[in-house]
Amino acid sequence: MDRMVNTLIGSNDNFVSKYYSAREILNLGHSFTKFRGTAKDRMWLEMLCREQLQNLRA
Repeated sequence: MDRMVNTLIGSNDNFVSKYYSAREILNLGHSFTKFRGTAKDRMWLEMLCREQLQNLRA
């Protein structure tokens, strides 16, 4: 997959940078923020995410 994405360098740099950013391996053993909860439906999940983001910004 990387070889195919590398063919886009120069013509679609935005996609290439986002592709490689999405491939970063996250160290799940250490986290600074924990997200806990149970998703009931999409609206509830979106509300919970908004609250978590507001708490991070505060």
